Amino acid sequence: MKTMLAMLALACALTACADDPPPPVEPEPVAPANAPSATRPSAQKIEPTPEQVPIPEDFEEQAEKEISTDNLNAQLDALEQEIQQDSL
Repeated sequence: MKTMLAMLALACALTACADDPPPPVEPEPVAPANAPSATRPSAQKIEPTPEQVPIPEDFEEQAEKEISTDNLNAQLDALEQEIQQDSL
């Protein structure tokens, strides 16, 4: 009886381990090159041009006209307030 159960268990194990080929995998469809992107526009990285990036030299002339030794502290306070409001 034990031999028969052992043979039955062995037969079940062998049929369960049969080498069935895996099902074929379908390739993912490729989008045409001229198709619109599925990503959101905000997710796309947009590089600014050098003309769009402000640099200190862009503001030198304006600063020379507006800032003097007499109003230096008032201008500095105004800039600090502007920065503080922008960071909120």
